[in-house]
Amino acid sequence: MDQHTIVYDEQSTLNPVVTMAPGEGQKPISILYDTHAEELSFPQIYLGHARCIKPEARPTILTMASSEIRRSDRRGALPMHVLYMAMKVIRHRVCDNLNTMFRNKRGIETLTRGDVENPEKVENLIERDMGFMKGVPNTIQYWHTRKAELFAMNRQLGKPTAFLTLSASEVHWPRLLELLKSLKRNPI
Repeated sequence: MDQHTIVYDEQSTLNPVVTMAPGEGQKPISILYDTHAEELSFPQIYLGHARCIKPEARPTILTMASSEIRRSDRRGALPMHVLYMAMKVIRHRVCDNLNTMFRNKRGIETLTRGDVENPEKVENLIERDMGFMKGVPNTIQYWHTRKAELFAMNRQLGKPTAFLTLSASEVHWPRLLELLKSLKRNPI
């Protein structure tokens, strides 16, 4: 009797027990590096077929996600699939940066219990060792990098200048014209 359930069957205790372990001796593959995880997660999009990726093109995770979202076939742009791809891109960025970070932190000292209990030491470790988050948008490390780049541009190029172009419809807007005149007389 072929059963696909975990429910206890009294009759099966009378028969000899066969134990199978199909994954025994194999190393589990992370979802990050499983090439068919996306096809298996979304059968309604891929219809049980693997994606045809040309190895000579060497696409990145981001280019593959962008390509699927921009296609004319809108099945690939389902909200759950878009969120899945976004999280996959972020996980790859963190993983790549984390590997780089560990390679660069060979001389890091060992942590003791006192170090972990000390709030200043923990704050210092977070600020110093969270550099792998620089590639993830909207993290403190990401904005710290963007701020440093902006200040470097200001130092190199000088003060930024704002330009305002008015069309014919704005010329007939009295409140805007009054505001511009007052700004010209009393600059900020």
